[in-house]
Amino acid sequence: MIDINFTRENLMYPLIGDYFESFNYKIYYEVSSGKLHPRIFDVVCDNNEKLIVIEAKLNKYKETIRQAINRLYYFDEVYVAFPHNYAKYVKDKYNDNLINFSIGLISVNSRVDILIKAKPSKYLNLNRKQKMLTKLKTIQKMKEDENH
Repeated sequence: MIDINFTRENLMYPLIGDYFESFNYKIYYEVSSGKLHPRIFDVVCDNNEKLIVIEAKLNKYKETIRQAINRLYYFDEVYVAFPHNYAKYVKDKYNDNLINFSIGLISVNSRVDILIKAKPSKYLNLNRKQKMLTKLKTIQKMKEDENH
């Protein structure tokens, strides 16, 4: 495995997106939650049954976990992703914390590895999920219109 030194979190997005796309998910990057409570969701994956979000950071576990906990209300599954070496540190130090919140952990390097599998969110708000699905359909339509 080639060790990649990521300088920005968004450099991890395509690797994460390619991984989930290989499981037939549509991938969206930096999706805004809307005007009322603006949040940016780093990587959103949709397979018409399940919505997954991945919050990617270079480090700063505590900030990332706060964001991930908030995402539990919008998505079926929530992951945090870090560069490989930091992800190993997070798994060693915060494994129980992630499992208790049902949040998965992804290691990103030259490949993507799921270190902890996310469990279905116990806090999913179906109204918020539906709003997100509507937003994704709008984004998809805009992409299709651009290509015509």
